[in-house]
Parts: sequence; structure tokens; C-alpha cells
Amino acid sequence: MTIGIAIATSDTILLVADGRTTCAGKVESETTEKITVIRDDLAVISFGAVIGSSLALQWVQQGGAPVVGDEMATRVHGCVFAAGSSVLQQVIPDPVTPLKLRVGLIAGGIDTNGAYLTGAVFSSETRETSSSTSRCVDTTLIRFFLGGEEAGASTYFDELVRHTFASGVSDHRTIIPTLLQVAAQTVRFAGQTDPTIGGRIAFTLLRQGHLPQSGFLP
Repeated sequence: MTIGIAIATSDTILLVADGRTTCAGKVESETTEKITVIRDDLAVISFGAVIGSSLALQWVQQGGAPVVGDEMATRVHGCVFAAGSSVLQQVIPDPVTPLKLRVGLIAGGIDTNGAYLTGAVFSSETRETSSSTSRCVDTTLIRFFLGGEEAGASTYFDELVRHTFASGVSDHRTIIPTLLQVAAQTVRFAGQTDPTIGGRIAFTLLRQGHLPQSGFLP
């Protein structure tokens, strides 16, 4: 299971994800790369069954010409649904233990109207895809969560942000490093209750007019 955190300010996208992948309850890797930079202004977090999320990501990448936020939301939704449906067709049903499959992507991008986040999740239980899109307005901070313990992680993150910035922001240069620290703490918090979350914590930073930056958080 993945915990993916996407944060957007007016001209910046932050994507953070854990590095753990598991199979049948056993850890297979602690350093899986779940964040993919597609262009200087677009990056994606992959979540869920690897075979499905990889397929969805591949189709998003093959989509052709650059698109703006609304078009990207439609593309992500369609690719996630198609990939999830494709994986289900390849699985032999088990009448005793119903398959629980999730495939998801969070895309963070910057277009001429500013920063936006869009995400979609396919569930085998409903055979439907749920999706959401948000765009930054002025100085609003928006965030999007996907994966294991997402509800608890979302609440924890919000409380941490509220506490951290309670006295305001004295130096805008510290906002991004601080948000990265808060996101890393949130990933570790989620891993305390979900053993499938953990490993190396990676991030990608997109800023308008700059090359993408990627790295790992302590």
C-alpha cells in the first residue's frame, strides 16, 4: 500500500510518497520509485496494484500533446479506469476470497492558470473510478491524499500544518522545506498503523519556470 501526498501552492507542486511495496503481507522493497516526472510541469504518484498503476501511468504518458488541468483530469480518470478494468479481466475470480484491487494516480501540474492536483482511484469492489480535482486560487494551500490510512493521515497533516504555521510565515523561503518536513512526518505517522506503508520517503518539487527537483526525505 502507498501513502501519497500531493500539495499545491499558487505556483508550486509538492509530491511525496513512501517507498515500500508488499506482496501477501511481505515487504518486497523499501525503495520503490512511486513518483514519475512526466514533464517539467507535470508529475504523477502511482498507487495500488503495480501492474495496474504502471499501465495507467504508461497510458497517461502516451497521451500526446501537453494538456491543461481539466484535460489532464479527464485523461487520468480514463486511464485509471481502463487499467483497473484491464487487470480485472486477467484475474480468475475466487468465490471464497473476493479480489480487493485498487489502482490509482495523483497528478500534480502547473499550467497557464497556475497549479492543480487531480487524482483517480479504481476499486474492484465497485468496479468504478472515483476522482477529484483541485486548483490553487491566490495563496490557498490545497492537498490531496491517496492510499492506506489516507483519512487519518489527512487529519494528522492538517493539524500539523495548523500548528506549524500558527504564528504565520515570517520567511516565505522556508514554506517549502517546512511542508516537506510535515509531509515526511505524516508518512511516518501513517506507517505506524499500516505496516504496508514505510521505507524510503521520496519527493518531487515542481515550480513554475524551474526544472523539477527530486530527492529523499530523512
